[in-house]
Amino acid sequence: MQTAIFAVFFILACVFGSWLPRIADVKQNLSLSEGVLGLVLLALPAGTFIALTFASPLIKKSSPARALLVTLIVWSFIFLTVAVAPNALWLAAALVLCGVVMGILEIACNLEADTIETQIGKRIMSRCHGFWSLGAMTGALLGGPVFANNGFSILQQFLILSPVFLLASVMTCRLLLKHGVARRAPIETAAKSGKRAPLNTVLVLLCIVPLGVMAIEGAVMDWSAVFMRETLKTDPATAGYTFALFAGVMAIVRLAGDNIAVRFGDVQVVRLSGLSAAIGMALLATATSVPVALLGAVLTGVGVAIVYPLTMSAVARLDQKHREDNVAYLSIAAFSVMLLTPPVIGGIAEFATLRIGLLCLVPGAVLTLLLASRLRKNSTTPATEE
Repeated sequence: MQTAIFAVFFILACVFGSWLPRIADVKQNLSLSEGVLGLVLLALPAGTFIALTFASPLIKKSSPARALLVTLIVWSFIFLTVAVAPNALWLAAALVLCGVVMGILEIACNLEADTIETQIGKRIMSRCHGFWSLGAMTGALLGGPVFANNGFSILQQFLILSPVFLLASVMTCRLLLKHGVARRAPIETAAKSGKRAPLNTVLVLLCIVPLGVMAIEGAVMDWSAVFMRETLKTDPATAGYTFALFAGVMAIVRLAGDNIAVRFGDVQVVRLSGLSAAIGMALLATATSVPVALLGAVLTGVGVAIVYPLTMSAVARLDQKHREDNVAYLSIAAFSVMLLTPPVIGGIAEFATLRIGLLCLVPGAVLTLLLASRLRKNSTTPATEE
């Protein structure tokens, strides 16, 4: 079961990560300004928000794993629609479609990870997100150094990669079926009325905890390549390596994150994460050389890594009767911020500079640090690590 859910997180992020280094190429190919690019990038979070508002009831009626079977296959080739975009309007429509599929996958894979955590009696959520980071790093390396740096167009890249992603998705779905995960019935404790769980102060504050670092993650994903290539004047490979380094550090920390949280406690880990993210983002935004920018990327990756997985586990166990809704609320909040931040950064860059836009993210990391104590009574796990 663990292997299957790890593979789902990896594929989800690898597809997405392979697109990120090509954003700068899209900007150039379609002659988009920072402001227009920022508006176009709003399309993906719009699609994700749409999906996150209707996906929860659908998953309740089936199961998270069944939702994964369908959406993972579609996700493997969805970015071909982006690759053939001839103008900004087409690109925006394609990104809405990508966002819808991504939103469904986000809820389903986190619910499935929580279910497996409960069944096996130990933490795996951070490791799941570690495989997400590994996938994002792999995708960024493919999209930047492998394809962009060797002159492949975006369409050529996805014509080559999509069949590979599709094969990996089919194999993962077979693994889910083999273990009977996809045939599992809907959670019996789920609300039967179809009504959403009510929002309360505890849930709202928990949902706010990761927003500062999720905003930073979104900004690094969408703007790090542009920052490195246009502000620091690096080549496409170096731009790709910057995000790959960020994602790689995140992956390492997340893979060890379950043990780290058990040993030091969720609150202390989140506090240190907020501090590291704030320092790292400040370094990256003010860097005048590649080494300083890379150091900033490393510290930012460390800071961003564990906050969202820890909060996801806390929210999922806050109320088992409405856990689909609670996970959906957190996903809506976190991914809306993560995906809305890049367009906002683009707007700031249009009227000021990209450096200033990135510096505006530092207070958000400080907010995560200040709200870390909200996890103290809401981060219990089924068992400690073995």
